[in-house]
Amino acid sequence: MANLYLFAIGGTGSRVLKSLVMLLSAGVEFNATRIKLMVIDPDTGGGDVTRTEHILEAYIRVHREIENQPQGNQNRFCKVPIEPMLPAGFRVSGVDELNEQGHQPPISDRDLQFASAFQEDSMTTPNKALFDAFYSNAERTDTLTVGSKGRQHIGAQVLVKFLDSPGFALALRDFQPDDRIFIISSVFGGTGASGFPVLLNKLRVGGPENQDYNNSVTAARKGAIIILPYFTLGVPEQNNVRDAIEPNTFAKNCIDPSTFNQKVLSTLTYYKNNLNGLSRLYYLGDKNVIPVYSNSNGGGTQRNPAHLIEFLAATAIVDFMAQTSMSNDTRYFEYGMSGEIGEVLDFSNLGTNTRRRVQKPLTQFLLMSRYFDLDEYNLQPMWAKTRELGSVYNTDFYVAGLNSLKKFYLEWLQEMKDNKRHFIPFNLTPPNNEPFDIVNGIKTLKPNLESFRTTLAKTIDDISFNAGIFPAFLELFWQATDKMVNGRKVAPKVQFPN
Repeated sequence: MANLYLFAIGGTGSRVLKSLVMLLSAGVEFNATRIKLMVIDPDTGGGDVTRTEHILEAYIRVHREIENQPQGNQNRFCKVPIEPMLPAGFRVSGVDELNEQGHQPPISDRDLQFASAFQEDSMTTPNKALFDAFYSNAERTDTLTVGSKGRQHIGAQVLVKFLDSPGFALALRDFQPDDRIFIISSVFGGTGASGFPVLLNKLRVGGPENQDYNNSVTAARKGAIIILPYFTLGVPEQNNVRDAIEPNTFAKNCIDPSTFNQKVLSTLTYYKNNLNGLSRLYYLGDKNVIPVYSNSNGGGTQRNPAHLIEFLAATAIVDFMAQTSMSNDTRYFEYGMSGEIGEVLDFSNLGTNTRRRVQKPLTQFLLMSRYFDLDEYNLQPMWAKTRELGSVYNTDFYVAGLNSLKKFYLEWLQEMKDNKRHFIPFNLTPPNNEPFDIVNGIKTLKPNLESFRTTLAKTIDDISFNAGIFPAFLELFWQATDKMVNGRKVAPKVQFPN
């Protein structure tokens, strides 16, 4: 299998990445040896990207302990390694140049006024005239501390220095001919909409300073997903009437949602004439059911709840890697859903391929999560006494890793349930007497806690401990939950839709 070099741009990129990590945590089949990741966002304190980083930390903590699991193990929970492209970590500002070691400067250009970052004072007279024509006074005196605030003409400009820096070439130093590239971006913001074509062009054309990666990277199969509007933003509470806000002040202090559709039209028009080098391009959005989020121009307050669109966007990455052969000609995809498409959706509304890929592993991870919440493991049920498996609960692997992922997973499902459209594949509050009756639309998965314990106990003999206690622990839960959803041996039979 090949590696996937994944670029997540802007807040939307981080939210889609969060859903992808949830899918990988649950063990959704992913046809890659590893994921090499770069998150590009000038808003280094953004709530969305920070939460995604915490999820990645928990995932990596679990994967690190099971990466050498025995060859015959079936477990797919947290199986795919996720590694940063750069030694300094996953996230870069996209504003600053990277040095030969891949590090950003100690004083970031994102904290400077836009005019200072691009040295307006030293420009020639013609260049300064162009600069003044393209950017308003409010924009020239603003900083990029919280990103481009939905302004595409700023987002495009700031990425150029980063892509031309020696550190960016370092990120691709190990790229192999069979490796693939995927980019996540939106078209109604600033960083993603403008950064995507600039990044793609660099990966497609390269440059004389990056000869080390030109041949393999420029020829690689590349995919991308473009996220169209699926939410809007309210007017900040302190400003009751948007038209009463002085235009420059509004542009500087908040994002104007009235420009979303205009940005989409202008961006897609540009993409139509200038976007080249993709094997797969996925489009996704929702124009009919639009939640209204708080208007935040960035920072810790920009933290949107998980949404169905982000989940579906993550499945596009799974689909891209599942393709065994791709031509150089771009193929375009939109997502089609099944049945009556209302405001409340579940597994039955997903496309057939998506449902086959995600329903069973997502169910297995939720069954395991429910068990962790319900069983009093300190009582040491029979399975936990084998090779002292119960001791796992007191380790960092569980406390800071698996248990943290469980909390993020339940939070992710709850947010998609509460959002619009409501995606409710699971019953997150089943009755006490049927605690594992969790899959909406499937009424036969009803083992009680004692039945779950029995399944675990009867599975122990099939588990290898050769690689240690942590791989054995997850292998046990993978096999036990697999039996539960497939109805083998001790659990009631369940027929999942094909």
